[in-house]
Amino acid sequence: ILNDYASEDIESIANIHLTLGKNYLYRDDLENSRQHLLKSLELLLQKYDEDDPQMGTLYLEIGFLFEKEGDSEEALKYKEKGVALCEKKYGEDNFMMCPIYANLGDLYEALRLYPEALEYYQKSFDLAIKKYGNEPNIQVAMVLSYIGNAYCHLENNEKSLEHFQKSLEMFEKLNIKNEAIVGTLYNNIGTVYSKLGEIEEAIEYFKK
Repeated sequence: ILNDYASEDIESIANIHLTLGKNYLYRDDLENSRQHLLKSLELLLQKYDEDDPQMGTLYLEIGFLFEKEGDSEEALKYKEKGVALCEKKYGEDNFMMCPIYANLGDLYEALRLYPEALEYYQKSFDLAIKKYGNEPNIQVAMVLSYIGNAYCHLENNEKSLEHFQKSLEMFEKLNIKNEAIVGTLYNNIGTVYSKLGEIEEAIEYFKK
């Protein structure tokens, strides 16, 4: 496929390598993913400055690669750079940033950087609410659960419980009752009630 493109069409070839790298990454074929993502990086740097907004998506994917490889330091470096460039490209208020913010929040949470995780989960939530309003939506429900987790790690049990319950309520409105996330929410709510000393409530949720 790559040979079908003129040698000067650098960006088209780079985007093919990016797509291949993403596909291999999602299949956990990290070796092939690395090969194609780094080739895409090499090609795009022939056309764009490393801080050009067009580089943002590629940096995010390289960050995912490092994350899967267990190199959290490099993952964070590329993801933070990717997020900053995507903000320049799309604008901070663009809904395109909603999953991007949530994904960076996930990495911060994995690194136990809970205030930073909460900040980016909140940014993701604000964009989701801006798009969907009060209409039940699975993306909003998921981000509410992420915010609940962050507050739980920060030992803010009241805020954690509030967000877990809002998330659970939205899943129920969406008639999602048997998914793993709902079971996790029951367990998380039970854990928070236990921390608050409300043992009967905790047991009720643990039984669910």
